[in-house]
Amino acid sequence: MELTYHLEPKADESPLGYYRRLASANDFRNWREFASLAGTSTSRTGLLSRPEHIAATYNLPTAWTASITQREESLKALRSLHRGHHDVVCPHCLGEDMYLRTGWEHCYVTACPTHRTVLVERCPACDSFLSINRERIEQCDCGQDLALIPTATATPVQLWLSARLMAVRGAPMSQLPDLADASPADVAELVRTLCLYFDPVAPAPRRNAASPGSVSEAVEFLAPLETLLVDWPAAYEQHVRSRIAAGPGNARTLKALLGPWFRHLLTVASAGSLKAFLSPVIRIASTEFDGVIGMEDEGHWDDLRYVRLKDAAKHGHMTVPTLKRAIAARQIEHRSRRFGTKGKVFEVLREDLERIVEARSGWVTEAEACRSLGVSPKVLGNMAAAGLVEADYDWVKDVLKGGPFRTRAIEDVRATLMANQAESPTTGELIAFADLTSRRLGDNTAIQALMRAIRAGEVRAQGPAEDVGQLQYKLADVRRFFGTPLLEAGLSVSQLAKLTGWKHECIDHWIERGLLHSFSIVLRGQPCRVVMPAQLLEFNRTYMPLADLAKLAGGRSSLLAKRLAPVGVIPGRATADGAQRGALVKLTDVAALAVAAANAGRLELRDGRAGRPMPSRRCTPREGN
Repeated sequence: MELTYHLEPKADESPLGYYRRLASANDFRNWREFASLAGTSTSRTGLLSRPEHIAATYNLPTAWTASITQREESLKALRSLHRGHHDVVCPHCLGEDMYLRTGWEHCYVTACPTHRTVLVERCPACDSFLSINRERIEQCDCGQDLALIPTATATPVQLWLSARLMAVRGAPMSQLPDLADASPADVAELVRTLCLYFDPVAPAPRRNAASPGSVSEAVEFLAPLETLLVDWPAAYEQHVRSRIAAGPGNARTLKALLGPWFRHLLTVASAGSLKAFLSPVIRIASTEFDGVIGMEDEGHWDDLRYVRLKDAAKHGHMTVPTLKRAIAARQIEHRSRRFGTKGKVFEVLREDLERIVEARSGWVTEAEACRSLGVSPKVLGNMAAAGLVEADYDWVKDVLKGGPFRTRAIEDVRATLMANQAESPTTGELIAFADLTSRRLGDNTAIQALMRAIRAGEVRAQGPAEDVGQLQYKLADVRRFFGTPLLEAGLSVSQLAKLTGWKHECIDHWIERGLLHSFSIVLRGQPCRVVMPAQLLEFNRTYMPLADLAKLAGGRSSLLAKRLAPVGVIPGRATADGAQRGALVKLTDVAALAVAAANAGRLELRDGRAGRPMPSRRCTPREGN
């Protein structure tokens, strides 16, 4: 079926009002005939629940009908607050543009924020409600032109509430609370609570009292808002004080004192700009009510001067006994409040609590410190022992500390170690900072000495890393701090002296003069020198102790030293009596001396073929030479 006029829906047009305007423009008797000819139910639900069918039947764009159905779903969400059994209009709006607004169907909307007038729901000519089945939107069934109906001026509170529910921007707010960021549903729930439980001594209202069916009933139901908001916020605060004074004298909690009015207010006004209605309640009750406020939610703490001990401990991530020790040490002010029949509950001053929480934030737990540095607790413990980070392992007794490690120290050592990097990284065997453990390297004292050297920049990382634990260091630079691995691979001076029979002071003398190479390590906090097998082999290939040579020759080292003086003897360490210990001769000199003696004919040679000694002979110059 083709319509004569295809009308696009307005941005804020009522869903049913759109089809009524479309039916009227195309000479249908009413919207029910429009629905019947489309083959749908003649109910509002039947017409608005089939957007594709209506679009196909009347050749309308599907986007139009789909948007209308979507608006209808939002109206259904109003449930009992939806006014749909008769029309409510603003004559001035109809005179400007003839269509029904969606906001007029909310039962708490009683005024037009644009024209500042009360909405009209009855025809002044026939004194009947404006039927939703009339043929033309702009006329009553009696023929009265609705655009010409006289109107009454709305109050500021009516305009304020209607503007919030209709989401009208730029409406006059005067001195009333600004709820621009609150949703219409939340505003409606707040209004329902304020008006339904306005009288603290009245009996419980009936369930449908908050769903007025007409504008006149809505004005009557919303009348308490005129009292609460006429002088905002002084009138509202006075109302709160009167409710506190009218509450039962044996009430020990604020919920018991203020009843369902406060419990509903907690639900709807706990966030956003709606807190303007809850904050005065908490603030006034904290000074005028000698009971437990019971505001466990930290979002309300801005309105409290004192908070319960249990909630304060939870907020500060500490135990109740810790907070009690702070109270005993007079680090935080507290007071007691009535609770139950004869009990008491302790509350602490919120300002002192926030000061403690801020101080505790400067300290972190072991797990947080390890996660920040990328190391294990064992490595972190050595860092603390080495003085790289500040630690207090008795921190539990101090309420101002939230963990054993100072946050600033963790950040500083992280920045320092990450910055201490070699200018030109080298390749070779590396070890990560996270692997500096006693299980792998032995002595914790040496580990701590290495860590101090790393912080001082004496040992630098070979390239960047994501955290401290992944920093890589040359194993050759690290080994000089760790004695156990080197000691297992080599010999200490004492072990070398016991194995070879050399004097300890002789070995020290050779090492000091650079004749015998060694590694300097730290073992159990004491310096120690280790000679590796390769270094000992190099020494034995180059030198021979004079005492060993004399022993092989069956003589005394002092006499041998005089006889070998022409060859050259490396002097040893002088003793108090003028003697020397640890004199050396070079094996090259001994070999040269042996060759010279052989050439001089003074050595006995063996016949290699017979295996018998051959008679020695002197080499004489040939005649004629």
